Amino acid sequence: MTKDPARPALILLLLFCVGLLGEVDYQMIPPLLPLLATTFGVTASHAARVVPVYSVASAVFSLLFGYLSDHYGRKRFIQAGLVCFSVTCAGAFSSASFEIFLLARLLSGVTTGAIVTAATSYAADYFSYDRRGRAMGILSTAYFAAAILGIPAATAVAGRWGWRPLFLITASAALICGLLVWKFIQGETAAQVHAIDSQHRLSLSRIRQVFGLCLRRRDTLSVLLAS
Repeated sequence: MTKDPARPALILLLLFCVGLLGEVDYQMIPPLLPLLATTFGVTASHAARVVPVYSVASAVFSLLFGYLSDHYGRKRFIQAGLVCFSVTCAGAFSSASFEIFLLARLLSGVTTGAIVTAATSYAADYFSYDRRGRAMGILSTAYFAAAILGIPAATAVAGRWGWRPLFLITASAALICGLLVWKFIQGETAAQVHAIDSQHRLSLSRIRQVFGLCLRRRDTLSVLLAS
């Protein structure tokens, strides 16, 4: 990948913010379940369905978006994912029923699979081998930053103004991140994307072949099961 003229620290910060958005969006839901149940007139156990729906959608589509970003570029998926993520958060904010909220959360899981996978893959492409481990380590701290900083802040906001403003905040933050990604992160050149396409044409049979190979290899299967 051609090096971005911006400083690597800025690139890493933006990718960290993308990952943090996805983590906060996921981790803030369990504390909000009693409020959600009250709002929509359902039991807490019924409201809890939004958690596995989100997780499964994110996991499944991470596999697909990771493969597609090889062909169409990481930046495209980060940008498009952030815009779609913002729309789904706005949908959750304005949900009039639990069914609409559940659908919005499912779509949020899909978009999170896109942005987090593409951001992680971008970092792996951008940073050289001797700096990649440090960069990936910093990105992985987004999970803990969400738990330490994001969740208490989200709980405080929900306790004072309700749960809906949280989704308006995350929707706005996603749009801001999208603008910053567009401004400061350089995408793959047309020649680079063409070189990948020339080697491995995108097709359903190719997707099945790649996923089948990953499931047959002991190392990739072990990582998948551990995750």
